[in-house]
Amino acid sequence: MKDRLFRNLNAELAGYMREVAKGTNCRHYIQILNAISPIGSSSYTVRGFGILNQDVVLGRRVFLYALAFIRIFDGRDFSVVRQSSALINMDHSLAVQRFLGKLIGGPYRELPAESFPTRPEEAADNPALRDGVRAMLTESLDKTLPLLLGVRSTTRQSDARER
Repeated sequence: MKDRLFRNLNAELAGYMREVAKGTNCRHYIQILNAISPIGSSSYTVRGFGILNQDVVLGRRVFLYALAFIRIFDGRDFSVVRQSSALINMDHSLAVQRFLGKLIGGPYRELPAESFPTRPEEAADNPALRDGVRAMLTESLDKTLPLLLGVRSTTRQSDARER
């Protein structure tokens, strides 16, 4: 058993990505993982994608969330080039979101209370919930990946060409 105190996480990540990417030759590799966030100021957390049912004094509030963490690896030596949580509102970091009192650090939105499924298996079969998570994940990746890769958005590039 390896000594966890003296682990080299960067070497482990590079080794893992070398194995996954074996036989390919790309400039960068992207790893997308579930992110984790505290719920408000509580000691509870949410992870990845899901629905949060929060009982409040006069009823309940339901939130859909899509939390992802992105790592960009160099394609030659598999070192981590950049990493960040995927965000929709690029004006505020996760720290600023917490300071502003956001319930969840990352993409989330409130849903009508009646949309909370009565049984867990109903959530997977609910197209509105499934499509809502997909839309938030797509939007957050579309906004975060260009920044991490140092690529200007296509809208900005076409605006520059028109000038």
